[in-house]
Amino acid sequence: MTRMTRVLVADGDVETINDVSGKLRARGFVNLLEISGEETVARARSERPDVIVLGNSFGDLSTEQIVADLRADATTRHTPILLAVPADSLPTWSDSMSAQIDGFIPVPIDEDDLFTHMTAALRLKTMQSELQRREVTLQNLGNVPHDAAPDPARTDDSPPKVMEINLGDAASTLAAQLAEFATVASASAIVPALDRLVSERPECVVICGEPRGMLDACADLRRNPALFHMPVLVVLPPDSPNGEEAAAYRSGASEVMRLPLDKAELHARIGIMARQERMRSHMLTAYRAKLTDNAHDSATGLYSEEFLTKHLEQLTEDAFRWDKNLSIMAISLPGMDRMSQDSGSKSVESLFRQVATIVSQLVRGEDLCARLGENSIAVVLPESALEATAVTMQRVIGVISFTEFAVSGTNIPVAIRPEIGSAEFRPGDTAAELLERAVASASTSQAA
Repeated sequence: MTRMTRVLVADGDVETINDVSGKLRARGFVNLLEISGEETVARARSERPDVIVLGNSFGDLSTEQIVADLRADATTRHTPILLAVPADSLPTWSDSMSAQIDGFIPVPIDEDDLFTHMTAALRLKTMQSELQRREVTLQNLGNVPHDAAPDPARTDDSPPKVMEINLGDAASTLAAQLAEFATVASASAIVPALDRLVSERPECVVICGEPRGMLDACADLRRNPALFHMPVLVVLPPDSPNGEEAAAYRSGASEVMRLPLDKAELHARIGIMARQERMRSHMLTAYRAKLTDNAHDSATGLYSEEFLTKHLEQLTEDAFRWDKNLSIMAISLPGMDRMSQDSGSKSVESLFRQVATIVSQLVRGEDLCARLGENSIAVVLPESALEATAVTMQRVIGVISFTEFAVSGTNIPVAIRPEIGSAEFRPGDTAAELLERAVASASTSQAA
């Protein structure tokens, strides 16, 4: 979580506000509280929270109108909106309504449910913010600005692509229910399903069956890097004991429902998950499109060192202004000078590009990979605490250290032991100071 994640919690029901805000405050979030619908819209525009949590008990405006007003304004168009309302007072699940919100949390609030949705919402917000920052950096480097295009994920009305994994529930009618509004593929075992998920890339997964098997399947799915962010709905049997919902969220579920299912709510939840996956895919495509000629390092395929310097200046300014976290990794490849003498500069360039490709595939979509000097790579993690670099560092060290690289001019595979360091933004840091600390902290690490 960022140092100062700001959440606007709004509802006419004070009990709901207290319930949500209390749980957020305990996790270090900063709450902005509001009971008026009109003031909710006004404060969202002026104070620009990271996430908005809306109830359904306003005295002046309907929740639907508040959501419509927020989506119509350029300053709040991309702000994640979560609904926190009792299950018996849900707004009408129209296609237009479900297309504008980013999650539904039943009241009374389950803490695991709340923070699962908060994490997903914040990730999308970070991706959107970083995309906008890269556009600004490109303009600073002389690129012609692009007009803001409408988000295709919110206007795409094609049926969601769903994979249903039925783990032993022979009587399940879930596939038939899903087929009423989605394109459905089915599987009956998790191992072949994982292979199909990677190759077929549905927009979300629905798992039903015996609870223990579902939780194990969820955990297996999350251990696959290619599927880590895939939206997953777990459908529990009606007689599952209390607490199974929390266990499902801890195992990696994005949403949890219990039989019997409300068709309108099922449709809405699947629609929200599919749209989030479409948004993520759209932004990843947009990230790749930003790698234009004057931002590109031809030797590695990464962003150039010039782009890194300019972009890091903008990131440090934003981190200071909005009290956001910002971390950076420096990856050095020792022994490249000796290899250049033994095998030639072209061999070194080939090896460097292979390593750069691996690093770029191991980080998140919003993380910036750029060339840093002759034989180093920088990875910038926007709006991320230093702890976030630990997972990425271990992943990079493990994969590179256990990879044997082919180098022209020799029949012997080459092994590399990268030196990796990291640093976190401190108030007052310049871009150069932050980068220098990351480089200075680099030390040889062994794969776990």
